[in-house]
Amino acid sequence: MEHGYAPLWRRALAGVLDALVVIVILLVLALLLGVFIRAAQYAVSDPAPGSTAPFPWPLRLGLLVGVPWLYFALFESSGRGASPGKRVMGLAVTDLAGARLSFARATLRTATKAASILTVFVGFLAAARSERRQALHDLTARSVVLRAR
Repeated sequence: MEHGYAPLWRRALAGVLDALVVIVILLVLALLLGVFIRAAQYAVSDPAPGSTAPFPWPLRLGLLVGVPWLYFALFESSGRGASPGKRVMGLAVTDLAGARLSFARATLRTATKAASILTVFVGFLAAARSERRQALHDLTARSVVLRAR
């Protein structure tokens, strides 16, 4: 599988594709949950016309954290080692020896990636200076992103 370390532009484009997929998943889940909450509200009481059911903040937080976490950790610890965006771009995530990441290591990678995003992508700058093109989340999880084709 190894054909060298992934170029930064491929990683960036894969990230954009994955972000679009995660946003669509979040929108669909929010819509479905909103319909479910509204139906439950009608089942319990007769709401006033024009009122809307509140979307509980723990549920919002759970979706905003849980969906991206599961998306990246499950895909990157799978046999293919790649999220859909990475697969489209011909990339795969492995450990330093080229083996599949464990779910725990993929979770650590995802959490560190989230921290890098929240700090205005500072953790991604390391990839520009790293010999293996590793961003902070790759260094933390002891992983690399390789060109799969």
